[in-house]
Amino acid sequence: ASWCLFNHASASFFLGKKLVTIDNDCKIYIPHLADLGWKEIAEAIGNIWQAALYLMGRLEEDDRDVLLFQDIVHREPKFHQLPRCTARSAVYALMGDNEKGAEYALSIGNIYLEKAPGHWTCQADCFGRGVCLYAMARKTKQRRYMKA
Repeated sequence: ASWCLFNHASASFFLGKKLVTIDNDCKIYIPHLADLGWKEIAEAIGNIWQAALYLMGRLEEDDRDVLLFQDIVHREPKFHQLPRCTARSAVYALMGDNEKGAEYALSIGNIYLEKAPGHWTCQADCFGRGVCLYAMARKTKQRRYMKA
């Protein structure tokens, strides 16, 4: 059931459901998942929730409590940390912050595709990274953006 909630939150975000609805749903899901001991799933949904809140103007990027903008320290992230990559790439693409998005895309590479091949959110991850990389490749003509 917890993975259904994760996929519901992810699908709601990436398929364009109203951000207010995502906010309301996540307010309900996350505390219950944490109470049941599903802290990893709660964190995964929390990344989607934070992306929605950021797009609604209710979070700041420099807020240290915001997991969405904290880098995954180790190169071998656990599956529940991967939605942070996708949500962060989507936020950069949606907000038009192509420079940060492209640098982030270069730093994480194809980590989501390597860790979760075939998961439907890989498409969202590739799209978010691709938008930023394409925009920076056109703007700067730098090869590093083109070959990524």
